[in-house]
This record gives sequence, C-alpha cells and structure tokens, in this order.
Amino acid sequence: KVKVNFYKFDDLTPVDSLEFKFDMKPNAVTNVETIDLYNYLHQRKFGVYEHFMIFHLFNYGNESEVLASNFLFPANYQDLLTIRDPNLKLKITSSECKNGKSLAIIEVRIDKPAIFVWMTLQHEDVEKFKFSKNGYIQVEAVENVQIEFKNPNCKSKVSEKDLIVKTLNKFMGKQGETVLK
Repeated sequence: KVKVNFYKFDDLTPVDSLEFKFDMKPNAVTNVETIDLYNYLHQRKFGVYEHFMIFHLFNYGNESEVLASNFLFPANYQDLLTIRDPNLKLKITSSECKNGKSLAIIEVRIDKPAIFVWMTLQHEDVEKFKFSKNGYIQVEAVENVQIEFKNPNCKSKVSEKDLIVKTLNKFMGKQGETVLK
C-alpha cells in the first residue's frame, strides 16, 4: 500500500492522509492513483505554501515495514510561508567501540518539522564517518540516527559538541542550525 500524509510546516501531526492498496508485480511500475493535487488541497483549504506531503510505500506482507519514502512540496522553497524553527536538540544516548569501530546513537528531537536534516561530525581524530540517515525530513518528535566511524584503538570519544546539524529551516532564515560547542 501507499500512504500519503499531509503536514503543515509548523506541526508534527498530519492534517490529512490518503491510503491506496494495490497489487504490484515484481520489477514492474504501477500507476497507483492519479490526483489533481491542487484541487485536492483547495477543497480542504490547504494552502500550497503551508503544507507538504510525505509518501510511504509499505511491504505487502508486512505493513509496518516501509520500503520507500518520498516527499512533495507543492510550492518552491523560497515561497514557503510557515516553515519554522524545529527547536532541534541532540543527545548521544549510547556509544560503544569494538574491534576498532565506534558506533553511537544520536537522539534527534524536534517540535516542528525539520526539513532536510543534515549532520556532520567535526572531531580531530575522526576522518571518515557514516550516518544511518542524513539529508532527511523529520516529522517524528524523536528520531534515532546512528553514526559509525573507524576508531583503531577505541581512544576517540564523540560528544554532542562534535556534531553540527543543519536544516533547510536555517537557510530559510528560520533558525535551523544546531552547533553544540
């Protein structure tokens, strides 16, 4: 099935949703549904400058498993009127190092949608690192993101002050950068 959630830029709760169930053959493309989006938004009094959509494709055999997600902004970024500071907060909730590899869990908290959350690590002993997700749209109040990096002697410790997080909210002038130093 495909589920479409409609959000306001200043609220984490979907204001509307649509679901489409369908059968799909492996390695095929299927037209699930056609919607006149602007008419749909207009009928519900959803402004194109205040709302966005997130699409989720679920596994047929396990409807809790999201196979793919995508988003749609019905207006240009520079025209978005109600994008707000997501009040983004970071916390490392766990950290371990085994066999020269460190893994940490970063809790990312917001109270408004965070558009294109982008994280980087600035630590003098860490050259390469990998986040489990990056450049994503966060509409859940709490997301856990993993960071993994080589740590040959398990000497390097990463803390919140080593993390820099940016969002499109910041570039829109809505305070979306978090530097904890």
